This record gives sequence, structure tokens and C-alpha cells, in this order.
Amino acid sequence: QEINNTFHSQILPSIVLFSADDSLTSQSPQKIVSKSDVFDDDAQKGRESKLLSRIGKFMPALQLASNGTARLRRLVKNMVCQLGGCATPAAVPFYFDGQQTEEDLTTSNSGGAASDAQKAKQGQTTQPPVFGEGVPMFRLGKAIGIALRLLITVDSAVASNEDLQHAWAMYKDVVMEWSEQKRSDDELDEEFESFERMMVELDFSLMSSRSFIAAIEQNFDPRGRFQAAKYQVHEEIRHILTKLYAQNCERLNTQEETTERLDCVGVYAMYVLYR
Repeated sequence: QEINNTFHSQILPSIVLFSADDSLTSQSPQKIVSKSDVFDDDAQKGRESKLLSRIGKFMPALQLASNGTARLRRLVKNMVCQLGGCATPAAVPFYFDGQQTEEDLTTSNSGGAASDAQKAKQGQTTQPPVFGEGVPMFRLGKAIGIALRLLITVDSAVASNEDLQHAWAMYKDVVMEWSEQKRSDDELDEEFESFERMMVELDFSLMSSRSFIAAIEQNFDPRGRFQAAKYQVHEEIRHILTKLYAQNCERLNTQEETTERLDCVGVYAMYVLYR
């Protein structure tokens, strides 16, 4: 709920309201643009100049949105892994004496396919599942749906704001020209290279509206634990989203309806994750 409020109060409004007209976010009276300005070269150049100026000042907001979506993607991965982690056995050390490094623990936990004898020889034991099969975690599933819905909302807001897309395209052209000039003059420094990397990252994820796609294309079994236990995480997701969808549909068009229509977007997103 806190993450949902943060995105709707701090990140999404700035993206949706971005435009070339400062009056949309200031106290000055709004300037009415004539339709003839669309065909006026001077008017278009003035508008593009404002957009370029605005996008430069808007970079901190874009960085905030990018960091927010990156954290959401990591959160989605963590929550999906928790679904399987609570239902599958894990190889753990017999004890922790403070001398084992994080690498040792990681190696121990990654040996899901090893035999019990091998694990015992390595100082490991098999910990039974926390909940086991047949214990669905609907609250966790709903949280996954909320996170995916927020990523879709950000992607939609970025893609549908034509001023933002136009300004970003112009800003990239300016940065590329600046980069070529610096390289030809042999004036490239570490600070500018860091700025270029940030631009590439923003362009690939946030500004290309790929936050949701990047989230569902993650590797949700990096250590092969679920595969070794022959546990199908996608089937658990299917079971949860089916239940959540039924619950939401029961409340639609009734006096008890609250946020069910919005929650359905997250359920549909979970279906895409499942597929």
C-alpha cells in the first residue's frame, strides 16, 4: 500500500503532467495556443526549445521514476521466489559459527540437486518447506499483482505523453552531438561517461516503456532450486491469480465494489507473467 501511494503521489503525476507549457505546473496563467501555431515554424521552434529546456530540468524526476521501477522489478522477483521458496526444501548449513562467508552459504544453498549424503559431507542438511504444498499465499500474490500494475501504469504514462517522448528524442540527439564533439576534441571525462550510461539505462528501460516486460522476463530460479525440487512456480501463480480473479469478479457491479476493477489489471498482469 505504501509503495502504491508513493508511485501515485510522487512519480506518476510528474510524468503525466510533463509538457512544454510551464503554466501547467506553475501559478502563471495558462497560455492558450492557437491551432495556427501548429503550422508556424517559429512557434514550433519555440515549443521545441521549451521542451528541450524542460526535459533537462526533468532529469531528476526521470531518475526517480527509473529507480522506483528498478526496485519494483527486484521486488517482483523477490516475491515470486518467495512463493516457491516457502514450498520447496532448502539445503542449509548445520550451524553458523561466524566463520562461513556469504560465498560459502551461497554455494551451500545452490546445491539443490545434491544427494543427502553429499550434503551431510559438506556440513549441510535439508530444511523442509516452510509451508509445504497446498498452502496458497494469496496476500503475497496480491502484492505481486499490485507491483506489476504499477509498472504497467508507469509504462503507459510514459508512452502516452507525446511531449515527453518528443522532448526525450531531442535531448538524446543533443547528448549524442555533445558526445561526438567531446570525443573528437579528446575531452571525454569520467563524469560525462557516467551521464551517458545513465542516459542509456533510462532509454532502455523507462523511456522505452519496458519496465513491465523487464520484470516478467527475469530469471526467477537463478540457483535452480525449484527445478531441482521439481516445483513449478508458474502453476502456483496460476492458482493464485485464478482465485484472485474470481474474488474480484464477485464484487464487480455490486455495492461492495471498491478497487476490484483496478486490482483486475494486476491479475491480468500476473496472467502475462504466468504465460
